[in-house]
Amino acid sequence: MKTSTALQFDASELAGELSVRSNAIAHSGTGGLQSNTIKLPTFGGYVYAATARKAGRVNARAISDAEQDALLTERQTLLDAVFDGTATRKEERRLEYIRWSLDRIEDAKHGEHLDRLEEVVVRYEHFLKDLQALREQLEGGSK
Repeated sequence: MKTSTALQFDASELAGELSVRSNAIAHSGTGGLQSNTIKLPTFGGYVYAATARKAGRVNARAISDAEQDALLTERQTLLDAVFDGTATRKEERRLEYIRWSLDRIEDAKHGEHLDRLEEVVVRYEHFLKDLQALREQLEGGSK
């Protein structure tokens, strides 16, 4: 499935890379002041793209099985013309649009499951990096 090329909204731009500095008394024995930096959350980043994807999936789910079958039949007819070498430029553009439409329908059916699978894979990769960092620390401390 192709990813959306919609304009994406990065919440970190809205936050303006804000950081807040606060001075706190450190209990290090000297009683001196220490500067702490607090990074404000960006709340997930690409809000617009996620919302557009959900709206597109809702619209694609509204397509009936009869409409999907009609698109599949038309796609086959156009593919036959392309392979025969008789397709016009207009038919090639129509084929591209039908492929895109069928891809949106497929994404509506299976996209949420694939998104969840991707999240699990990303979490696993982060977990693996954390384990590798821990292993390096343990090996460094044992020498």
